[in-house]
Amino acid sequence: MNYEEARSDLLNKIHDDHRLLINNLDKIPKERWLEPVIDKWSIKDVLAQILERQNMVKLWYDTGKTGEIPEIPMPGYRWNQIDEVYEIIYLQYKDHDLEEILDLFDKSHNSMISIIENEKAENIFTRGAYPWLKDTYLRSYLSPNTSGQYKWAKTEIRKWAKSQGLL
Repeated sequence: MNYEEARSDLLNKIHDDHRLLINNLDKIPKERWLEPVIDKWSIKDVLAQILERQNMVKLWYDTGKTGEIPEIPMPGYRWNQIDEVYEIIYLQYKDHDLEEILDLFDKSHNSMISIIENEKAENIFTRGAYPWLKDTYLRSYLSPNTSGQYKWAKTEIRKWAKSQGLL
């Protein structure tokens, strides 16, 4: 495997999916961004979920780089409790205004890009490159929480927007 090519492919995919999400959001009037889109979540809430998931990945990465093992997905919770984690995130950000969420969303996206650009490419694509990764890849945390989340959000928001006659 050419690690630098793989890094470039990962970055291109993330940038493409991010751009597609933003392009779709730009077509929706901002005054509609606070309406429920996915259950009770508005576009603002969806972006908050994504940004906090990215913040969590950054925390895991930073903790793991020190040699410690981070608590994933968050202290006191396991993956089978992810709906509870999502509710915690929702409550954490529900009173933030849209502009603040957009700023935090950009910062979290940039932090993911920074990790990918600054980490040794080999470490992104090597199973267990750090003890906290155990038998998985760093890309297995980076890709789903960037490109994967952008694609999911774009699809769900687009469905809602079409049902509202916005697209």
